[in-house]
Amino acid sequence: MAEQVNPTEVMVDIETLDTEQSALVLSIGLLAFDRDGREVGSTTLYPSFDEQARGGSTISLGTVKFWAKTGGAAADAAMVDEMFRQPVRSVRDGLFQFYNRHQGDVWANGDLFDLGIITNLMGFLARDPLVSAVPWKYNSPRDLRTLMRECSRLGWIAPEARVDHVAHDALSDCRYQVDCLMSCRRFMQGKVGFRFDE
Repeated sequence: MAEQVNPTEVMVDIETLDTEQSALVLSIGLLAFDRDGREVGSTTLYPSFDEQARGGSTISLGTVKFWAKTGGAAADAAMVDEMFRQPVRSVRDGLFQFYNRHQGDVWANGDLFDLGIITNLMGFLARDPLVSAVPWKYNSPRDLRTLMRECSRLGWIAPEARVDHVAHDALSDCRYQVDCLMSCRRFMQGKVGFRFDE
């Protein structure tokens, strides 16, 4: 019996102040999409800087320099003032609500970075013995970076970013990553006759 395919999936992207699992998280972008790549829901969550810092989240000089160079709309989107940020427990609640509404596979551009840092943040700062750190099951995460690399080896070329794409804005990056995922799927279907909807 074939495994039933969920009609929606979720793309995740985060912006941080470090590249370690303990990184301070600036923003979490979540985008739900259907099997045709159409957006069916989205949100951006902003965990409290102060709470993360008190909990031991880390900041690296190299990442701070990166953001200083990047500037512009991406930095404005990521560096939301503390007064507009939420306690980590509230961010975790928002993550659960969003995922439980949409469910399905959880994609990220490197599951150990985005999903690993989220799991670390939710597990250590929003600890609750009755609730798991993240809402998805152990077998739901999918790694977009690996898929793109393998498709590239077969001749796939990444699509152009949308005109309104803002690199390093978590939600905007989610949209581009969904475009890349759908492009990879079309490429694989044409290349080897693989079907993703069975």
